Formats: sequence, C-alpha cells, structure tokens
Amino acid sequence: MLTPVELETVIFRRGMRGYKVREVQSFMSQISTDYEFLYRENNELKAKLDEVQTKLEQYVQKEETLRNALVLAQETAEEQIGSAKLKADIIVKEAQFQAEQMKGRVKDDIQLEIQKLTWLKSQVDLFKCQFKSFLNTLLTTAEQELDLNIVWEHLQRNPYQKSGVEPAVKEAAATAEEAPETGVPQSSNQS
Repeated sequence: MLTPVELETVIFRRGMRGYKVREVQSFMSQISTDYEFLYRENNELKAKLDEVQTKLEQYVQKEETLRNALVLAQETAEEQIGSAKLKADIIVKEAQFQAEQMKGRVKDDIQLEIQKLTWLKSQVDLFKCQFKSFLNTLLTTAEQELDLNIVWEHLQRNPYQKSGVEPAVKEAAATAEEAPETGVPQSSNQS
C-alpha cells in the first residue's frame, strides 16, 4: 500500500503527447490529500479495531471465567445440597437409632420395675402367709395355754388324781414343745 508521502513524491515522465503538468499535479495533490485522509482514517480504524478486538478478547475471557464460575457455583451448590441431604439423613437415622435405644432402655427399665414389683408382691404375700401362720400359731399356743391353765387348775384342785388328767397334760406339753419349731416364740406365761 502506498503512503501519502510516496504519492506526493511520484514523478511522471514526460512523453510526447503528455498530460498538462499542472492539471496532473493538481489532481495528484488532491488525490494525495484524500489518500492521506483515508490512510489516517484507515490506521485509526485499524487501531480502534485492535482495541475493540482486545476488549472483545477480554470480554470473551471474562465470559468464559464467569461461565466457569457459574458452573463451579452450580456444582458447589449441588454438592452442598447433596451434603446437606446426606447430613440430614444421618441426623434422622441417628435420632431414630437413639429413639430405639431409649425405647429399649425404657422397656428394660419397665421390665425391671415389673420384676421388682412382682418380687415385692411375692414378699408381701409371703409375709402375709408367714404372719397368718404366726397368728395361727399364736392363737393355737394361746388356746393351748388356756388348755394348760385348765389342766393346771384341775391339777391344783385334784393333785392326786391321775386318771384322765395325765394324757391331757402330756398332749399339752407335746404341743408346747412343737411350738418353737414353727417359729413362734414361746410364751413367758408358762406356769
């Protein structure tokens, strides 16, 4: 491409029937001016184009960076959502497991308390039975003592009479000897 300076310095040779020099120089001057304007405008446009292309490349890079950041953000969000769901599932499973353990412990505690109550009930029943036996033994002993008192009174009235009294005394003595074996304390009113 010719520069404006080269256009101005172009020299044409003269031929036989050549053009008028002034007209050619005037035309060349005008072409040189117009060409210089177009040349500068072209250079400015090229510079602007380079600048615009540079900016476009920057924008394309920024767009690519933003696109990558957006994809990364989406992946991170999906990861976070997946992680949150996994954590929620783990928390729910742990809570269910703990609830089951608590249910098991409560059942065990209830069974233990039921066993304790059953044992206490059996102890109460045993105590009732032993107390009834004690009372029955006491009643029997009291009745026997009354019988002994009768025998004693009879003996005191008739100290020498052996018939009829001796078997009653032996029977009362035998009953009195059996009383300590049943767990009933001996009465202190023995005469």
